[in-house]
Amino acid sequence: MPGKFTRSRNGCQACRSIKLKCDEGKPQCRRCSAKGIQCDYAVQLRWASGAKRGGKAAGGKTIMRVSGKVGMRGKARAAPISGLLTPTVSAPAQVSPAPTPAQYSPQTQLAPVQSAQWNSVPQFNSSLQSIPQYNSPLQGIPPFGAPLSDESFASFMSMFNGGPMFPGMAPFDAFPPVNHAIPSATFLSHISLESLNLPLPLPRRLVDSSSNMELFEFYVRETANLLTPTKESRFFKNPFKILISQMAMESDTLLNILLAFSANHRSQMTCQIEDLDASSSDDDNTGKMPVEEELPPAIQNILSPLPSLNNKSNTQTFVRGLLSKTVNNLVKKLQNSTQRTSDTTLATVLMLTLFDIFFGDKSRSWREHLDGARNLFAERLKQTNADGGRDDLTIILPFDTQISTNFLFWWFSYIDIVAALSSVSPVSSITTGSPGSPDPLASPIFSYRFPNMCKSQTDLEYLREKRETFDDIERGIGVDPKVLSLMGDISVLVYFHDDSDTSPPSQSTLVKALELDHEMLEYIRISELERDSIMSRYKDGCPDELIDKFNAYKILRAMNKVFAFSGLLQLKRRILRIPLSSSIIKEILHDITALIEKYIPVESSTTSCIIFCLFCCGCDLIDPDMAQYRHIYLDRINQLSKIGVSSTKIAKSIMMECWDDKKNWWDILLEKNLDLTFAI
Repeated sequence: MPGKFTRSRNGCQACRSIKLKCDEGKPQCRRCSAKGIQCDYAVQLRWASGAKRGGKAAGGKTIMRVSGKVGMRGKARAAPISGLLTPTVSAPAQVSPAPTPAQYSPQTQLAPVQSAQWNSVPQFNSSLQSIPQYNSPLQGIPPFGAPLSDESFASFMSMFNGGPMFPGMAPFDAFPPVNHAIPSATFLSHISLESLNLPLPLPRRLVDSSSNMELFEFYVRETANLLTPTKESRFFKNPFKILISQMAMESDTLLNILLAFSANHRSQMTCQIEDLDASSSDDDNTGKMPVEEELPPAIQNILSPLPSLNNKSNTQTFVRGLLSKTVNNLVKKLQNSTQRTSDTTLATVLMLTLFDIFFGDKSRSWREHLDGARNLFAERLKQTNADGGRDDLTIILPFDTQISTNFLFWWFSYIDIVAALSSVSPVSSITTGSPGSPDPLASPIFSYRFPNMCKSQTDLEYLREKRETFDDIERGIGVDPKVLSLMGDISVLVYFHDDSDTSPPSQSTLVKALELDHEMLEYIRISELERDSIMSRYKDGCPDELIDKFNAYKILRAMNKVFAFSGLLQLKRRILRIPLSSSIIKEILHDITALIEKYIPVESSTTSCIIFCLFCCGCDLIDPDMAQYRHIYLDRINQLSKIGVSSTKIAKSIMMECWDDKKNWWDILLEKNLDLTFAI
């Protein structure tokens, strides 16, 4: 950093929140005056450390004490308490029973994260040194928990593929429950615990640690909101926020990966604060305000440094330790017959997979996690089907995803399908896998369909009924079950297709591909006509009680079509080998681009849920006629990089290489020996 400047110690809260020097002007500093916001010099109260959490007060109430000190740079501090008027908060010592999915209460939707400047930070993946199949880039960092013993566990991945090795082992329970009451006031800034319906008591990992609680808050408030395409409303509760958080309160293994995910995501975003602070030093010395480089309000409100994560090395060690504990504890679950295929185990494996995808894993760990998930879900499915007298691997996609098991099967199906469509097929890369890795082609292959709830109805008739109430597109994923099932059929063709083989497809493959192309296009045509007819009933206005649902449905319709067309694009390009110069490819790229530009804003959570489409479609904008649309994809890719989705940096690099060298994205991945996917 060029030159060192003296930081203001008595600046206003607005300047302090973005770590920029305040001129301390009264009643308003120059920055607040220029931005037209209130200038507040009041001292903010903050939670004291976990060691000073307080004891029991008279009447059996737990007293949570707060510190009146303002945190300084380089010193430990916790997030500010919003709306706290007194230094002591009392809470009744009641413990509520674990909630049911039907108990969800409305929650205020927070503003989405806006754009900001940032530089890269060290990338993490969930690979662990102690597991031979995993090649971790974080060498020399001691694990947080005890390392796995090769004498005890021959292979972590082998536990996914067979039955329990030690059926008699007790389920994992590292932290016995304690009877801590939760404050009635908001314990997390901007978040109501009641809205999450978390089972009580909360784990000691959160209650005893303000930094862990801040990380959990960040996951709930920011990370989880990037994983669903529409905002929460009384019609939709974010399953990544509600269901996954509830399960994490019952599983320390799942909680560890959530905290690691949050810490890594937050570190991607907080790096930009240091860069802005450094770039603003010259401006502060000359008395000029760096207005153009300041962060938007939404970013300002969330980026207060964690006490244990204000250093990149500390963050790396912290995340590495949490990942180590996650895998060590997951091993114990996989060895236990009752825990092996439980909802929390399946959620943990999927979250590990998502961690690697979200942060741009290059070492194939995501594929190994996904292969493990396939085996576990197949095992779970066979157990269920055995009770129903069936013996197949058909996943029925239910509509009620506010139930944890239903949501997990939707989430797995989405990752399984999109991962195949946005990565190099295993046939092409099987010889380059890490030693000892399972053969991905030996993993179970699923078929997908949606439920026929009434024996007198066909699936499509039932889907039409759901369409009447805007409920036919799954809100947590953004795709309707028919489209996802057809994308699943396309993904099977891609999965067993060799991307390095440029020969024409066989006749059987050609016929299957053409049938899928026709079925998808016909379904989209008919379903969109029906949706147009239903929505036309509200052309003069929508009832107030349906306005949120109606507006969200417009976005879901667009996203559903984008996914359907992106699946067809992979079918036409990778299986049918139709060149980019063809009007067939140009037309489908035009349709996808028009939908993205019109219905999916740059700064929206929907953007993070279509990375697969942004990558695959953007890379195909090679023809000079299509170059005019590249900015639509780059704007959204750049925005995602700014809010911490670091895998988009790799996506952008490959995309631009496709444009410069006029190559297919899968050819570039094969040349560079990269096994990536964008199934977020």
